[in-house]
Formats: sequence, structure tokens, C-alpha cells
Amino acid sequence: MDGNGVLLESRLGLVRDDVDFSRGLRLNSGSDIKSVEEHYEIVTAKRRANHYQAREKTFHLDAVSGQKMDVIFRVSNNGLAFRYCFPGPSGEFHKIAEEVSSFHFLHEPRSE
Repeated sequence: MDGNGVLLESRLGLVRDDVDFSRGLRLNSGSDIKSVEEHYEIVTAKRRANHYQAREKTFHLDAVSGQKMDVIFRVSNNGLAFRYCFPGPSGEFHKIAEEVSSFHFLHEPRSE
């Protein structure tokens, strides 16, 4: 990696049936970056045995209502992934009413 950015400002968040996690979020804290390594098999794929390595960082956010949401990012040689997590001791089920995530990539031609 050359350290250059690949994304412009983009939206993250969602609206749950009980809380809007798309506006007014406040960054509470972030975890240290940790290494992730997994070995797994896929019986029906071209390559059965797989090895996955990535780096992971979690951002802890608070909604205006005080509800908490984590966004967990993983970056590997093959790409970037993220997921939303809702920490807390709740056994309640909630529906996602809207997902507002968007990605605005930096458009810069590659020199060869």
C-alpha cells in the first residue's frame, strides 16, 4: 500500500425500527487495530482450503438517543468489509427500516 486514500467522504449508518443510527452519531472511542487470521474450508468452491488475514478496528458510536452502535472494519489484501453491531444486554429483536451506507471512491486513473 502506498498510503494514499481511496474513498472520499461517505455515509455510514442505518435506521432501526426504534433508533435512527444515520444522523447525529457521536464517536465515543475506537479500539486498537488487531490482526485477524482465519482458516476455513468451502466444500463447493474451486479452492477448498482458505487462509484469511486482515486487520480490524472497531469504532464505538452513540446515537442522539444514547443507544450504542459499533462499526467494525476489516481490511485485507483482497478488500474492505464492515459490519454494524449493537452492543448491550438486549434480547429484543429489531428490524432495519433503512440502510444509508454509501461509498464515494476517489476516481484517479492508474499509471502503468
